[in-house]
Amino acid sequence: MIGHVAADRVVLERHVPRTRNPFKPAFAGRFVGDSGRTALVGRFGMHWSVRVFLAFWFGFGLVWTGAAVVLALAGTPRAWLLAPVGLALMLIGKGIVALGRQLGGTDIAWLSARIEAALAPEAP
Repeated sequence: MIGHVAADRVVLERHVPRTRNPFKPAFAGRFVGDSGRTALVGRFGMHWSVRVFLAFWFGFGLVWTGAAVVLALAGTPRAWLLAPVGLALMLIGKGIVALGRQLGGTDIAWLSARIEAALAPEAP
């Protein structure tokens, strides 16, 4: 497990040597104090840069497909041949996301167990 831990921000992710998976889940949260107790509150998610990349990827696929449909309806010859390219882009993107999730499938449970173990009170 690697990351950054401070009172106002915690970012943790599972590190597997010689493996790269930008779609792997990471924990982002913060410590919150309430009634003399401290809790770690946060959520698991992909890195923000991956989300931006996917937004552009799927957005481009939608724009491409929409433009091809508009051109086909306007009577442009063979414009209907362009529509499957946009659909293929979106299917490839979905496949990449599915593969990334599959490769990082156990990371949430693994990270949760490590965080709970690290925050558990020590036995005397």
